[in-house]
Amino acid sequence: MAIYGPTDPDLNRPGGRFSAVAYEKIFCSPCRNRGCIARTCLQRLPPETVADDAIGVLARAGAAQERQAPAGSS
Repeated sequence: MAIYGPTDPDLNRPGGRFSAVAYEKIFCSPCRNRGCIARTCLQRLPPETVADDAIGVLARAGAAQERQAPAGSS
């Protein structure tokens, strides 16, 4: 799960089939300005979006783990 503000997620996207990206595209993003005081890109990213994305990652990983578990194991 990666949360992006001023960084371009297309250039720095995490790998893996269970990864997810939370990013809010606004007029000034991506700016790569780590010294930005406003952080509008992060302030406009709803916490619910991040939470939903994280839950989705965990659900996909859990489902994959269940498919790989040997029969009869707990």
